[in-house]
Amino acid sequence: MTVKISVKEELGISKLFEVKESNKNIRKTWKFQKDMVSVEIDSTKREKAQKEKEAARKIAIDAGEEVESSDDDDDIEAYEQSIDKMLAIQDKMIAYISDMLNLPDKLSEKLDDLDYEKTQELAMRISSEILHIKTEKASEKETGLEA
Repeated sequence: MTVKISVKEELGISKLFEVKESNKNIRKTWKFQKDMVSVEIDSTKREKAQKEKEAARKIAIDAGEEVESSDDDDDIEAYEQSIDKMLAIQDKMIAYISDMLNLPDKLSEKLDDLDYEKTQELAMRISSEILHIKTEKASEKETGLEA
């Protein structure tokens, strides 16, 4: 079986790309999904640790304790690792799209001209279609962003 994927909006090409639902492509898709989730988990953990650190710092200040600057080497190193992971996932995302659609070099280069959000949406759409997963936008309540 194959799925047909349109990239007219993203790359301006009206041709539908056929992607085989082979074990090879399914594995690539699960690997891509795992990489995306890993970055999200790392980001969430880093944010949680930062909030806990800030809360402990505030408690110490409120208790009249002397506290050092919050810019320590661990924070800087964690931030640098986070940037490295984001750069890697961006490269993996572009490679995934290019590989799954079997894009020629000229079209693969066009992916670099897309904005990050559109690139991410395209990669997620490809993976969703291959896995036959229906995607829907989460509400603010579902994401925890509700005021």
